[in-house]
Amino acid sequence: MNRNMIIRTVIEGLVGWVLLALVVMYAKDMTFVQALIAPHTLVMATAGFLGTYIGLRKKAEKQANT
Repeated sequence: MNRNMIIRTVIEGLVGWVLLALVVMYAKDMTFVQALIAPHTLVMATAGFLGTYIGLRKKAEKQANT
């Protein structure tokens, strides 16, 4: 597993989580911390982490095979 892929996954996942929390914060009129730890936000952020990891892994495999 490439170290750069893990770092990129974490960075993109964290940025997505923060942006999602900002959207939830303004849409549901709650504080930023409440939006960060809301159950639906955590589930969506986890799906974003996994999606980024799977996508980057498939891209790396595709480049390795060509």
